Amino acid sequence: MEFYLETIPWLKELEGKTDSIVQEWRSLPPEFMLPWPQPNRDFMHVIMLACHGRFSPVEELCPTIMGIARRVPNLRSLLIQTIDPGSHLTPHRGATAGICRVHLGPDVQEGNWIKVNGKKTYFKTGECFCFR
Repeated sequence: MEFYLETIPWLKELEGKTDSIVQEWRSLPPEFMLPWPQPNRDFMHVIMLACHGRFSPVEELCPTIMGIARRVPNLRSLLIQTIDPGSHLTPHRGATAGICRVHLGPDVQEGNWIKVNGKKTYFKTGECFCFR
């Protein structure tokens, strides 16, 4: 199921602050970026900003995104994730299938896409894409 920007009020604000979010992300110390904790995912790195509803100490280094995140009802997790160019992710299955996911591509290479429910959608720099 795809969501549209009009149905989630904070998405437009998130998109509008892409430049600030990118600046905060790029200023984070490299040691904060950890390998994704699953096997065969060495092309993914992550910074956890919130997990199980608790916010990370990194929060003070990312005031723009955290200011928006604190107003998101029922937020369970929030992360900054990088994926190496040319990587391939397998479909999400099981318990994660019902989670509303929001992707904001702050620095997207042309041609990157995601397939949700059989529909291919291309990422665009500074635009959100939501689905569950």
